Amino acid sequence: MAETILATEQQRLVSLDAFRGLTIASMVMVNNPGSWSHMYAPLRHAPWDGWTPTDFVFPFFLFIVGVAMTFSFDRRMQAGADRLRLIAHAFRRSLILILLGFSIGAFSGGKWWNMTSYAMIIAGLYFVYSSEPLLSLGRTQREKLNKLTGWALLIAGVIVFIASLGQFGDQRIPGVLQRIAWCYFGVSIIMVLTTWKGRLLWTLVILNAYWIVMQYFDAPADYEMTNRDAPEGVPFAGTLNDWVDTRIFGDNLYRRRPDPEGLLSTFPAMATVLLGTLTGTWLKTAWDRRDKVIGMACMGGVLIIAGLCMDLYFPINKKIWSSSFVVFTAGWAMSILAVCYYFIDVKMWKRWSLPFVVFGTNAILLFWAATIMALTMSRYIRFTVDEETIALRTWLYRNIYTANIETPELASLMWALSYLVLWCLLLYPFYRKKIFLKV
Repeated sequence: MAETILATEQQRLVSLDAFRGLTIASMVMVNNPGSWSHMYAPLRHAPWDGWTPTDFVFPFFLFIVGVAMTFSFDRRMQAGADRLRLIAHAFRRSLILILLGFSIGAFSGGKWWNMTSYAMIIAGLYFVYSSEPLLSLGRTQREKLNKLTGWALLIAGVIVFIASLGQFGDQRIPGVLQRIAWCYFGVSIIMVLTTWKGRLLWTLVILNAYWIVMQYFDAPADYEMTNRDAPEGVPFAGTLNDWVDTRIFGDNLYRRRPDPEGLLSTFPAMATVLLGTLTGTWLKTAWDRRDKVIGMACMGGVLIIAGLCMDLYFPINKKIWSSSFVVFTAGWAMSILAVCYYFIDVKMWKRWSLPFVVFGTNAILLFWAATIMALTMSRYIRFTVDEETIALRTWLYRNIYTANIETPELASLMWALSYLVLWCLLLYPFYRKKIFLKV
């Protein structure tokens, strides 16, 4: 979603690609340990209030989405796109992200055949959006063929999806890619309707409104949260979040409640993206690059301190995406981006960042494909060894890592790092050939 944003190499923010790559690499690493039972503490999420480095990964990615949006939206407007076209474009991207998220859920739940409808709809959207206006049949024979193919695939995909809806079962509806989609589309509407001042106002309104709602409103007294993740008696325990989600999604939620990508907490997550758009606006100004670094570093420090102060009243909490969590993590994201920007785009020290740029230029592809491969190795490729049915992933981890590394936590970490190296090698040819797959 957060795309490579500028057309010329002189203007290109390689630091943004590198920061995006560092973030998505961290996401893949913490999602693919050798063993969930043996992980170093920094690679785990905080049990409830508080934070670990792992809790920074997702908000960092959403922040980067916002930074990139300022460049991509301005570029499209300069190319002649009006507000309606920008919203239509945002809708397509958001819908594709949601479908990709659903496809991971279907594959994870053993219903891989449901991915057929998602693939048909995604392909249909590609062909329909291949030329404008969207609702026309095109001018050339090629455009007409693309349009007809697109609409046929869309209609067929929707029919297949409806026909298999009963098999959707208890598949989780929220998810990481789904949250990115909802945040991207919501912020897109705000961006096309407001200036940076309006985006700042929306950020303040969202953060304060969420704080008020969480402090003064709660679920009905007779509502009981199942599989409660929050300790008993803690403030802002997320019961309201779970009540809203169950009213809308039923049981199609994460097993531990409240769902960390639930509906209510999506609004403060949008504020994370908005803070990214404000940072992108700062990067687009005519100020000297060193001044931009200083500005980001100083504002990042201010936000970190503000988040810590807010933590006293509304605890920093990733699972309900508290307002203090938004401010605190945005401060760190801004500070780290400032460091990347200084070393890569100001000092021009770029070689060290190559692996992260490789990841960052195909971030969504990496996240989706790495997840599918991990699920394939752990759930679909199995064989019998000494009368034991074992998954390929388990066999590799047991015979290569735990057999040669005494410390379980280190073995688990080395598996995750090896998986990252594998994907760096797989994606490097894409980078060399300038093949950047975007939704």
